[in-house]
Amino acid sequence: MKEPRKNNSRKALVLSIWKTPILLAISLSLAGVFWIASVPMARAASMSPAEMIQANLPHAMSLTSAPKAEVLSAVCSAVTKNQKKAPEIVRAAVGARKEFAEDILKTAVRCLHLDADHPDCELARHALKEAIAVDPDQAATLNELFIQLVPGCAESPEEGPGNFAAATTVNSLSGTGGGGSAGSGDSCTVCHANQSIQVACSDLNTYLKNHPGDTAGACEATPNANR
Repeated sequence: MKEPRKNNSRKALVLSIWKTPILLAISLSLAGVFWIASVPMARAASMSPAEMIQANLPHAMSLTSAPKAEVLSAVCSAVTKNQKKAPEIVRAAVGARKEFAEDILKTAVRCLHLDADHPDCELARHALKEAIAVDPDQAATLNELFIQLVPGCAESPEEGPGNFAAATTVNSLSGTGGGGSAGSGDSCTVCHANQSIQVACSDLNTYLKNHPGDTAGACEATPNANR
């Protein structure tokens, strides 16, 4: 009767000896997996917006020299992976390639995959503001494009219905020495699709010629008056 008990005791001892290193090995393996998974996230968090774009470009290309298609593809990938950084990504891209400003803004807004019914207007507006801050000369064009892309975001609770485009343009102009108030200095008010926007006074005639439905001056209070 004693022999079986001894065998059982030996088995239990052997199991206890092996149990600790096995559990330790499993714990180390899991820790390694979690560390490997966290490395890309930590790296992405430390990257600048320009680096986020560059990381999605072919190795032989740079943001300042890559073809338009490659730049837009890289911007889209960067925005998709780092949506909260979209405004900063737009600023970096437009800053490097002003000639693609409209396409960069369009790409960024579309790659945010905004819900048509519940768009993240604050994020989208921030992206627009960053683009205009870098390239204020295209403020009116970027505003118009933004309204076409996300018309539901053209109104701001802080600025009142229909005044977002105008406020954005005025702010960008005043921040770059272009004059502050609507209709004075370097900016003139134009009614575009019931939105009061600002256009450089020197470009006013050309703008109105290219936008037959627009009129000089602020939009009237009556909703259908400027349709």
